[in-house]
Amino acid sequence: MLSDAERTDARRFMGYPVFGTGPGGNLGERFFQAFGLVEYRLGALSAAEIVVTRRYLATLAVLERAIPEVAAGLDTESAAGWRRRGCRASPGRSSGST
Repeated sequence: MLSDAERTDARRFMGYPVFGTGPGGNLGERFFQAFGLVEYRLGALSAAEIVVTRRYLATLAVLERAIPEVAAGLDTESAAGWRRRGCRASPGRSSGST
């Protein structure tokens, strides 16, 4: 069976809202049919499905942690023929279009 943390990550990666822990946590407007089906399926996974699900969760967690690192590298000064305004041309390259 998946742990609470794994179930939380699975719901989050699938785009579902917070489940909550109150006495009526699965009642009311925020509990809709698709959410209930996901909860049922997460609780009824076979052993083989749990292995696959944990593998996907691990992969998604790595990808999620990589986003800030990749975002830090988005300070591109030039790409192909494009140059950011205010940048000086590199030696040996023209600043005009080709």
